[in-house]
Amino acid sequence: MPAFSDARRHRLLIADDDSLVRSTMSMFAMAAGFEVVGVAEDGEQAVELAPVTQPDVALLDVDMPSGGLSAAQGILEVATATAIVLPSNDELEAEVRSLLLAGASAYCRKGVSPEVLADMLKRSIHARAGDPQQQLQC
Repeated sequence: MPAFSDARRHRLLIADDDSLVRSTMSMFAMAAGFEVVGVAEDGEQAVELAPVTQPDVALLDVDMPSGGLSAAQGILEVATATAIVLPSNDELEAEVRSLLLAGASAYCRKGVSPEVLADMLKRSIHARAGDPQQQLQC
């Protein structure tokens, strides 16, 4: 997968109900050159942070309280340029389709390597900027 060099650090909002996942994702994201502008423990908090932080991309756990799916829709209402990446353990075609139809820029299987996830986040930002309807999977 191609690497992107960016003149500025991309702004990232992370939302997950597991504190270990939040801190680990924050650490990996910063090491990959992202600026972590917000960390939320549920979907409702993520939606509240989005207009304040104006992230380039939001990484939202599908199965957290207040749901990643509804958080994605809420964020897209208040921060329309934000790319949404939804990691999930569910690989059912119908579930993945519902995530993408809800406005996600990308679906990603939980447990992918930090390098693959960082690349997917960057590609989602570029895809959203160039073609808001383009959707990616990893």
